[in-house]
Amino acid sequence: MESKANTNSEVAVILSASRRAALVLRATGAQSSAHLSSHALDVAVGDKVEVSEEGGKLIVARRCESKNILMRSYFGQTRRIAANVDHLFIGAAVAPLFNTAFVDRIAAAAILEEIPFTLIVNKVDLGVDSTRELVQMYGRIGFDILHVSATRGDGIEVLRERLNDINLEVAVIAGVSGVGKSTIVNSLIPAAAARVNTVSRKTGQGRQTTSQPFGHLFLRNNNIPLILADLPGIQRFGTAHLDLPQIVYGFAEILAVARSCQFGDCSHLEEEECAVKRAVEAGEISFSRYQSYIEMCAESAEARNYD
Repeated sequence: MESKANTNSEVAVILSASRRAALVLRATGAQSSAHLSSHALDVAVGDKVEVSEEGGKLIVARRCESKNILMRSYFGQTRRIAANVDHLFIGAAVAPLFNTAFVDRIAAAAILEEIPFTLIVNKVDLGVDSTRELVQMYGRIGFDILHVSATRGDGIEVLRERLNDINLEVAVIAGVSGVGKSTIVNSLIPAAAARVNTVSRKTGQGRQTTSQPFGHLFLRNNNIPLILADLPGIQRFGTAHLDLPQIVYGFAEILAVARSCQFGDCSHLEEEECAVKRAVEAGEISFSRYQSYIEMCAESAEARNYD
């Protein structure tokens, strides 16, 4: 349940949370452990909450209204994974770790919540030739892109400068396991001591080392902390909670072409006279992007069949 802050309570920000407990950042700058007042109180990193002392314990009483929510569906449930996000950094890496499905899904979720985002292409020290065309495609459709080598230090200072923006209070970095997300966090915040994923030589995928989203404190040039939320490695970003119009809205290039479809209710899936399908065939819309759209639509339809 969301509510505006009670004047008798202190407002804090969630740094991490489990089913019954949370770590909160208080107005004094202190980090404190707190208990959730109810199992039904669903909070995520970045949430502003009301806390109060009760019987010597700090209690999270309720969640304050959020300006945006980053959500993910899995196993038939939709969970809040971050709130009040000022900027999302989508972690990717050069091939074979560049996961277009994840990038497309989380970018669509960010667009729907009006969250600005940047695509970080990590591990450029391994060579960019195999990923160049893919990255250029994302650039053409308007993605902000930053090339990084966390191990060599390329692009880290540029990223640090972006985080020094005083207009940011909560930033999120997310990516599939193995793209070097934790190494990037460690480069920015050495005290975070985030465990680094080890890429499996057999699969080329990483092994997940963090299980809960965690908000690290990044001290900016003005010593005002920024919460940098490190989301656990997510191999599949579920979007079953989105409906067809929302999915279309999350793909700017599909939305632009969809206005030329013969029928206003075109799903851009099976219809023969579909401008979107023609644009895909002509190479004007990336096949990988359209494939992500198809898969998200199928996931949404399947979820509604079980409602």
